[in-house]
Amino acid sequence: MPMSKLAEKVIKSAIDNGYIILSAESCTAGMIGAALTDISGASKAYHGGFIVYDNMTKNQFINVSQDILNSHGAVSPECAEAMAQGTLERYPAANISIAVTGIAGPNGGNAEKPVGLVYFGCTNKKTGTTLIDKKIFKGSRDDIRVQTVEHALQILFKNMA
Repeated sequence: MPMSKLAEKVIKSAIDNGYIILSAESCTAGMIGAALTDISGASKAYHGGFIVYDNMTKNQFINVSQDILNSHGAVSPECAEAMAQGTLERYPAANISIAVTGIAGPNGGNAEKPVGLVYFGCTNKKTGTTLIDKKIFKGSRDDIRVQTVEHALQILFKNMA
């Protein structure tokens, strides 16, 4: 499904189900917010996001603890969870968040954390749940980032039903 159609489904579902979405983006640096706001009327459901590309911004903007960053690293399920939850703490009017943190490449990967590794966090205040997901995408930096946005939108859509 084209990304624009998926973003449209997310916005419609959010409006229909009373959700206000926030995003916390590291490796995509605003691409999720851009995809959502390409949809007319998105402001009824998407209120904004945090681009937290380095550890200091993760810590200062959305309360990812230094302990998590030191112990697990920015590309970890623990960090994705903290990003999703911290985003909603910073803006309590929202009730669902999507967070992404990963290695888009072409550099920065290693055997433990390869290029293409992305962790997703989605916190839903209505259900009181946080979903964590892990993917390893293939392709160029652009390919990995686009796949990350598409998967993030799929996660949002599934978690608003």
